[in-house]
Amino acid sequence: MKIRWLPPATGEIKLNVDASIHSSERFGKVFEGWLRVVGRCQLQLLKFKIWLQNFIFIRIRENVKPAYVWIMKDYLVEISRNLEL
Repeated sequence: MKIRWLPPATGEIKLNVDASIHSSERFGKVFEGWLRVVGRCQLQLLKFKIWLQNFIFIRIRENVKPAYVWIMKDYLVEISRNLEL
């Protein structure tokens, strides 16, 4: 599958901070959680996974094409496992 790098549809993405995900020992594993996306007066909770390549995989709904958002290697991401869509 070919990966396309696309900007966020809302124009801006804000990620909350969790230092634990930034530790080098955790890179290479897959994490699942919920990502808060803020833009154009909207707040969505999106399912995501963090891969070794340091990008976020966002699936808005099962019947919608996935979008990819590039993140820097030193970007910190909050994983909220207790949130529900």
